[in-house]
Amino acid sequence: MKRRVIGTAKYMLSEARASLEQFRTADTLAEKRRAWSHFLYSADAIREKLKAGSQDAGGSTAGWWGKVTHELKGDQVFAYIQAARNSDYHGVEEVAG
Repeated sequence: MKRRVIGTAKYMLSEARASLEQFRTADTLAEKRRAWSHFLYSADAIREKLKAGSQDAGGSTAGWWGKVTHELKGDQVFAYIQAARNSDYHGVEEVAG
């Protein structure tokens, strides 16, 4: 995998960590929402960059990504973050009772 891809993923990891700290210290709901949304964006960007980088590299890197993908399918925290990211990006239809 190219160093640029790994460097970008590391940068997005630092962004995700900073977003969680901003969420923790936020004083208002608007600040918390902004930090949470940025965290979700950063977390998804890490996954997307590594996925694209492994596909471009091929070979053993593609095999590595296949293993990671398989492990993530059973991870409940990852599933929660993906669902939160999808609802943040696409919205959630309100249900009236």
